[in-house]
Amino acid sequence: GISLQFRVIKPQETMGDEGDSDFEEGQVRKAEVIPDAVDHFLGSLLDSIKSSNIPEINKLYETVFNQLTERYYNKTKWPSAYAVGEALGQNEALFLILYKELYYRHIYARLNPVSFEDRVGSWKNYTQLLDLMIENLSDGEDLGIQLPAQWLWDILDEFVYHYQTYSTYCHKTAKMQKEKEVKELRDNPGIFETTKVLNYLHQLVRFSLIEEWLANPEGGNGQGAAFTDESTRLIGYFALMQLLRMHSLLGDYRLAMETIESIDFRAEVPLFYRIPACHVTVFYYLGFAYMMMRRYVDASRT
Repeated sequence: GISLQFRVIKPQETMGDEGDSDFEEGQVRKAEVIPDAVDHFLGSLLDSIKSSNIPEINKLYETVFNQLTERYYNKTKWPSAYAVGEALGQNEALFLILYKELYYRHIYARLNPVSFEDRVGSWKNYTQLLDLMIENLSDGEDLGIQLPAQWLWDILDEFVYHYQTYSTYCHKTAKMQKEKEVKELRDNPGIFETTKVLNYLHQLVRFSLIEEWLANPEGGNGQGAAFTDESTRLIGYFALMQLLRMHSLLGDYRLAMETIESIDFRAEVPLFYRIPACHVTVFYYLGFAYMMMRRYVDASRT
């Protein structure tokens, strides 16, 4: 069973925390109660991420997080990043970024309508995470983050989903012409901007060397990235899939098809077999692009 002990994070005045968007500068925080089982989960997740224990991260991510959500946070937010930082140590920057990825994803999945502050918080957190990945890769290193394949897929899949929902929100706001919402959009012009989203995905593809790896998996000539690190290989591969999706959403079907020219369709076990949602994504958008280009026979084969 799950223990019913709790950890209480005491209230204090805060100067604000990027990505912790519920609080304005100078506001006094309410005390946050972290159940003992959640505290234990967070500590275990931190330890397993630090030690790159992929099977343990996967269990915590796929199973325990969902169990705790059902028990404690079915209709409420998970603890703020501030409270988690107080409990585990504010110097765990990477862990807190990954925690906030789960935090915001939970809000989008369970707590509609999503507030504008949370949309901004989600964008800022994804940019922090992707900037970190791209900086590591561009320095000629690996991804710098070892995560299960499913979580790597979900990060990019959710990034593009949040972009989609933000675009829909912008169109609705423009139609409704509510002064507060319109001002928020005008004051935050770069949030989930199309070219920025595309640029992040393109940089992941470029610096991961995934297209070079797909062209010659046995090659590399001493190169690292996708040739030597599985997480790097997967994030680059999944970025290609999300570019297929983005170009399809934007109506550029020819470019969508070009994006996946290097995908390993003829391999004995293509990489997209690793993640069922990735498998579905590639054939859904491939078939859709063929239909829109009136290549009906090709579409029927997907």
